[in-house]
Amino acid sequence: MNFVKRAGITLWARKGRSLLLVLTSTVILVFVMAGLIIQNAALTAANNAANAVGSTVSLSANREKMFEQMKASQSSASSTSNSETKPTAITMPTATVKQVKKIAALANVSSYNITNNASVNANSFKAVTTTTTSNAMGGGPMGGENNSGDIQVNGVSLTAATSSFTDGSAKITSGRGIKASDQGTNNVVIESELTSANKVKVGQTITVKTTADDAKTVKLTVVGIYKVKTATDGFQRNDPSNTIYGSYTLANTINGTENVASNVTFTMAEPAKTTAFVKAAKKYIDTDKLTLTSDAS
Repeated sequence: MNFVKRAGITLWARKGRSLLLVLTSTVILVFVMAGLIIQNAALTAANNAANAVGSTVSLSANREKMFEQMKASQSSASSTSNSETKPTAITMPTATVKQVKKIAALANVSSYNITNNASVNANSFKAVTTTTTSNAMGGGPMGGENNSGDIQVNGVSLTAATSSFTDGSAKITSGRGIKASDQGTNNVVIESELTSANKVKVGQTITVKTTADDAKTVKLTVVGIYKVKTATDGFQRNDPSNTIYGSYTLANTINGTENVASNVTFTMAEPAKTTAFVKAAKKYIDTDKLTLTSDAS
């Protein structure tokens, strides 16, 4: 008790200095607390911003592994034969819809979008042509263009989840976009310039032909019209106006495949948990053929 009493007497005797020490300590503590509060607020804001923007994981062919295997195959063929070797055919590996649904059922997936592409030729209508195309090709079609198709069919799960529509470069102007309920149907959304050139309206049907040797006619029902802002690169089949959106099942039907998913984009509910999702998703795929790529830093 004497120790405490002497300390109190000393502090009282030097009350000016003691008060200064208390004030200095208080100021330091206030600044430390303010710094911690600001840091916490900044981290919270960053997390909220990341969650608002979202994070995506793409499932696609493992091109790096694929080309490594192709080179090894060519090297082996050339070492065992003196004759001229033919180029190795490349078959793009794909996931199955069953695999995709298993991955989509994992935690942290808010939505997913399957993308399949197919090429067809216009039948009951004409594809949009540009001055650039005519000049570049001398006024005629490029050799073999009919085989590659003058119309691109982008098969998706949802147009609303497709990058062209999410970034504002494409917008539905009439009717509606492609929805999950369009799976197994021939419903399509076509570009406004293509509709204007051919006087096509929502509710009408158009026909296209597959590019296979035994070309088949496919009837499509127009359920929506969209307008695109992107300019053409001069090639007719790459003109955005010649892109038709339908369900990924439609692209599969045209390609003669079933339950195939060429590319899939998974949207994360919480970007911070993206790494854990990728690790879990790899259990459902052959990583020598397919790869998962995240845009999260």
